[in-house]
Amino acid sequence: AFEINKDEPGAELGRGSFGVVYKAKHVEDGTIMAAKEVRLSGRGDVVSRIRREIDILQQIPQHENIVRYLVSTVDGDSLWVFMEYCPLLDLDDYCEKNDIAQCVRCDIMVQTIRALKHIHGLDKPIAHRDIKPQNILVTLQNGNIVIKLTDFGAGKIWDIASPFTTFTGTRVYMAPE
Repeated sequence: AFEINKDEPGAELGRGSFGVVYKAKHVEDGTIMAAKEVRLSGRGDVVSRIRREIDILQQIPQHENIVRYLVSTVDGDSLWVFMEYCPLLDLDDYCEKNDIAQCVRCDIMVQTIRALKHIHGLDKPIAHRDIKPQNILVTLQNGNIVIKLTDFGAGKIWDIASPFTTFTGTRVYMAPE
């Protein structure tokens, strides 16, 4: 069982086109996690995209630079996706509010590349298709910044039989190819 107090200050962690992410607590062990709420009614395209995201997250072996998927459940008219909690915002907000040394910026880039290498190197490679600072979360481990790639909603499992035929993602961050 999970506890989410939507009225608590700081409970809302983020908001996107598909839902709202809240801070949640596992009732039995007190673990803090992120809970994405997606309303189900009248949004078939959104539901299929979120289910695809869940399928992708379930196929990714754990990696230190990819947000961990925990569980998903349907409660009434909402689909809830529970993931690892990263308390220091997304990379865009973090960089805006902090003076980050050049060596740390380089390390952030290396960590992002490690995450991409991990998903691209799977037996069934995964293309994220929306790499941008807002989809890179920041956390601290042993006093060091660790990034976590998140939001696989635009992702796709690459299959030579079904090549990429659509443009997706955030235009300003798209590769020119």
